[in-house]
Amino acid sequence: FYPSFLFWGMAFSTRFFPAFVIVYMFMTVILVKYQKLFLKQYILASFMVPIVYLLSHTSFFFYHPSMIEFLRHKKWMLAWFTGTPVLIGNIWRVIFTGYYLDSAKVLARESHWVPIIPLVVVLGITFFRKKMLKLKKYHNLAIIYGLSMMYLIYLTVLSGGIQKFMMPVYPLLIILAVDHTSRLYSIITTWRRRK
Repeated sequence: FYPSFLFWGMAFSTRFFPAFVIVYMFMTVILVKYQKLFLKQYILASFMVPIVYLLSHTSFFFYHPSMIEFLRHKKWMLAWFTGTPVLIGNIWRVIFTGYYLDSAKVLARESHWVPIIPLVVVLGITFFRKKMLKLKKYHNLAIIYGLSMMYLIYLTVLSGGIQKFMMPVYPLLIILAVDHTSRLYSIITTWRRRK
């Protein structure tokens, strides 16, 4: 928990991340349902996020030693971020074509797009199995799948849909894509043996 929340705090202090609240609530529900023994440690570790966030703004407090000024600054940042236009579904255009609509709704090319991105996303989200929820050994994959889907829904309906916003979910999609590819391979080899 501690390394996870440390990195979450670092990510949150680098870039304003409203999806963190949704992810935190989802993880809390999963923990209450499957691992209640770790709930106290989880809650204690979660305090690392605001601590790291405040520590990353030490210079602000050095020049402006006022919590009220800090909160006003965060309010201004929140207003600025919420002022960014939401382009519903724009992220899927980027994923599959490498092109996106910018804030002025002009079609632009994503310079960091590679053909492996749509492959990883498709492999990551299309092979959900019901046994993930039933068998204990698949719970971790079910949690990763749930987080990935929640984040992709967030990117689809509440963001401008630029590729860099997908950075937090790439590792999760890669884990799912590798798992699903290995299962697909085992299904094909089993089918060949039977044939």
